Amino acid sequence: MALHSTDFTVPSRFHLPTFYPEARRILKPEGTLAIWGYDTVNIPKQDEANQFLQTFYKETMGPYWSKQRRHIDNHYQGKCCKSFICSCTVT
Repeated sequence: MALHSTDFTVPSRFHLPTFYPEARRILKPEGTLAIWGYDTVNIPKQDEANQFLQTFYKETMGPYWSKQRRHIDNHYQGKCCKSFICSCTVT
């Protein structure tokens, strides 16, 4: 794609250290980068259930997650993310 040629971009499966420079190159000034993922479940007032789910997520399923999953777990606040994202709101 041409330099500053798009208003909006959404990554599919991506490698952040190479994706962000390319997104910065193709996005127009004030363009939008949309990234989303799903977080772990948290059930209000159910500490025992939440502990079980966290243990299952980290210990049972953890070895099977892609290494890129860490960006979602960190809410895209890692070193390579911060170099692109100036401000981020996590809800």
